[in-house]
Amino acid sequence: MTKEVPETTEEYIEAMKAEIHTLLPRLIDHGLDDSKGLLRVACPEGSDTISNQPTLNDKNIINHLAIPAHEKSISRVLEECSSIFDTRVVTQHPHFFSFIPSTMLPISWVADLVVNAFNPHVGGSFAGSSCDIIEKSLMKWLASKVGFPPDEAAGLSVSGGSMANFMALTAARDKFIHKTEDHYRAVIYVSEHSHFSIAKAARILGFGQHQVCQIPGHKPQELASSILKDRAAGRIPMALVATLGSTLTGSIDPIPEIASVTSESDVWLHIDGAYGSSVLLSASYSHLAKGVEQADSLTWGAHKWLFTSYGCGMLFVRNKQCLARSFSAHSDFLDNGGRQENFEFWDLSLELTRPARAMRLWFTLRALGTDRIGEMIDRGVELAEEAETVFRSLGNWKILSGAQMAILVVRYEPTDSSEKYLNDLNKRIGDVALERNVAAVQTIEFEEMLALRLCIINPRLASRDLTSILHTLDEIAIEMNAGRVLVQ
Repeated sequence: MTKEVPETTEEYIEAMKAEIHTLLPRLIDHGLDDSKGLLRVACPEGSDTISNQPTLNDKNIINHLAIPAHEKSISRVLEECSSIFDTRVVTQHPHFFSFIPSTMLPISWVADLVVNAFNPHVGGSFAGSSCDIIEKSLMKWLASKVGFPPDEAAGLSVSGGSMANFMALTAARDKFIHKTEDHYRAVIYVSEHSHFSIAKAARILGFGQHQVCQIPGHKPQELASSILKDRAAGRIPMALVATLGSTLTGSIDPIPEIASVTSESDVWLHIDGAYGSSVLLSASYSHLAKGVEQADSLTWGAHKWLFTSYGCGMLFVRNKQCLARSFSAHSDFLDNGGRQENFEFWDLSLELTRPARAMRLWFTLRALGTDRIGEMIDRGVELAEEAETVFRSLGNWKILSGAQMAILVVRYEPTDSSEKYLNDLNKRIGDVALERNVAAVQTIEFEEMLALRLCIINPRLASRDLTSILHTLDEIAIEMNAGRVLVQ
């Protein structure tokens, strides 16, 4: 019997090269041709399935595939990989409006392919070399868009918004909490819009739930009053987290007013702009981020609205010394001495070994260009506004939260219906829309009722397609309300 792969490592590597030369063109063709199913890494057209959940049999097969076995050819592994990726939710589908959809474009995965082929280590300037220069320069340029002072600020790529929020709160803690016994006195202020990763980061940092204080709406007067009362009670007001584009409604906290309070009160201001920071590159809507330049730190998710693939977030701080205070550490095999101005990335980050995420972002931004990026961000905001207009023209649809930062919350409310019926009806509308492959519309709890939320930021979605989708949703709603399919 002929073995599937060569025996020695050297022979295996040579055979692998030959297979890659054969398979790479196929992978690229399939990745760029939306009509193909193999490794569907580009956005499929609306005719393709948005969600294909694995059956029990699929799960058994996939579980078996998860365990490494005998060596197999790359062609065989690629076939197995395709079968795994075929049963999933395609979050970059143009009709996927749930969560924060992936805005990944074909250029994004090409960037991944190129960067991963070189596999640079960007923990510091020696191994990172030119990649280190690119990241520092790119982050400096993006920090200038935030409005941070170029000589004092720092920016770096991280895995995502949760990591950026965690690192920002760590820096805030280490600025204000100098004694272990003072840890229990710290207070972190959030609004009802704050992402759950803030409370999660606070818990990991050792803060109790009672130390995370929610101020609804982040009303400036209430904030200032709370800070004064907490100080008078012997607590240490440590950080305030404002949101630039909440994941639920796209809402934005009153950042300029909040910044005035934190500046006067000497409290760290962190902006969680994992979703919304990208409007800083918009030609028409950058004013929505007014006030971020006064923050101490800002989270920015490139994989949310800057068209990269997953795993590409960023953290920016007004003063790089704050990150160095928290994350710089000495090691016998790392040259850590004497760097006060030119910190290495390992001095500013939780990571030592860092992948070249910034190179992936650079590749995508360089290929698309600033103008096109701004136009695509603008288009998302405008599409949500168009969707609101369509819903207002249809009967029985209520706008619960108007279009903000490309997010819209609506509810189908036929007259003379109980709240329970309306909740069941709206959930069923979302379920049927996905079952029929019309769109992935998220069912959320909004002000103690179930509603439908749409986040419309995929640049591949055309206005005519959106209008057609919304009218089909209306048809589904009418059908469900008529009782022909509705399951109570």
